[in-house]
Amino acid sequence: HTDSVLCVAFNPSKNSQVLTGGQDNRAFLFDYNHPEQKRELAGHTDSVCAIAFNTAGDLCATGDMNGLIQIWRTANGKLV
Repeated sequence: HTDSVLCVAFNPSKNSQVLTGGQDNRAFLFDYNHPEQKRELAGHTDSVCAIAFNTAGDLCATGDMNGLIQIWRTANGKLV
């Protein structure tokens, strides 16, 4: 992130996988055991202020201040 990090969540089924959202309009999905594989979850045009994983840990959601909510696959960072 290039600005403040506003939210952080850990995957309930893979504790080393982390999702972050920031004031720089960006969200990232990464495994802290393999930080070189960090994926940016692109498409937000305002601060990403809400994030969550589903209970199975195979999907995550990012939400921004414009009201855009996006759903992603945690295995590959692809937009659903």
